[in-house]
Amino acid sequence: MIKFILGKKLGMTTLFKDFKAIPVTLVEILPCVVTNIKTKEKDGYPAIQVGCGEKKKVKKPVLGQVHNLGKFRFI
Repeated sequence: MIKFILGKKLGMTTLFKDFKAIPVTLVEILPCVVTNIKTKEKDGYPAIQVGCGEKKKVKKPVLGQVHNLGKFRFI
């Protein structure tokens, strides 16, 4: 099983430790929802579709994919 975290890059900053500069990437971890599960028998390959983030306006084809689970910014 593969374990991973999805996030959105916010930017770069610098931390200082022992008078040395350390470049750091800031990442916002977004809550995710599984919106679709594809099986090998039905679709020909196993996969999952994940939605995360929020968006005010979502196009109708995307709303048809998520089946009222939410208005996701990223799918």
